[in-house]
Amino acid sequence: MNKKDIYRKTTREKILRHVVLLPLICLAPYIVAGADSGNAADVVGAGRTVKIVMNGLEFEPKFVDVRAGETIRFKIVNRDKIPHDFTIGTPAMQLARRSFIRVLHDADQLDSGGKMQESHDHLNSVLVPPGVTKELVWTFKWSQMIEFGCNVPLHYEGGMKGEFRFKKPIAMFDSTE
Repeated sequence: MNKKDIYRKTTREKILRHVVLLPLICLAPYIVAGADSGNAADVVGAGRTVKIVMNGLEFEPKFVDVRAGETIRFKIVNRDKIPHDFTIGTPAMQLARRSFIRVLHDADQLDSGGKMQESHDHLNSVLVPPGVTKELVWTFKWSQMIEFGCNVPLHYEGGMKGEFRFKKPIAMFDSTE
């Protein structure tokens, strides 16, 4: 096998990964864990804005208090010199996103210089290049074990994750009876 044949084979493998595997990986979190933890929402419905800062292998803050039914607009700021990911979901959804990001990394669509495709943002996640601020609006459905994390290779494993702490829902109407 000569160099040209090897190049064609590796190119075919990359195309196969992008055409076949990426859609499956994108759907995996919803198939495996379901989307019952919440859903993307319109910024108009957001009751408050929470700023999340990414720097090194840390999120600030590490905890966000939420209520079932609450819609929050997250402003995600990357103050680091490398790209980071912000994903809301169950641990299984985080694992699926890590697989997706790994494919991007292996296909040279994610590198330390921050070259990445905007099309890799999804309903529950955004890739944030160095020095950039992005938004994600989310409505929390119920107090399922969900978290936020960075799924760039080895970041989540290095502790770059945070927790949503569910508080009691606010009564819509106070009873006078």
